[in-house]
Amino acid sequence: MIPEYEVYALRYAEHKNRSRNENFISHDEHDNSDMPLDFYCWVIRHENTVLMVDTGFNRELAQKRNRHYYSEPESLLQKLDVDANCIEKI
Repeated sequence: MIPEYEVYALRYAEHKNRSRNENFISHDEHDNSDMPLDFYCWVIRHENTVLMVDTGFNRELAQKRNRHYYSEPESLLQKLDVDANCIEKI
């Protein structure tokens, strides 16, 4: 039997002032349209195991990098009833 996992994408920040050319390796000088970049932490849960992919960054670093910050990843984890201090696998 294949185990079932829950996967959550926690959007915590955004880089609003970003062009399409900044998001891809290939460069098209004719396409400089807006293409904001979202920042996510990923939570993968199975029974009593919780894995986290990427821990994100904090509000201070978001301001330094000129990113729009929505929420601390820890508070988003709380909405899933996950205690950030109990995550053992990142």
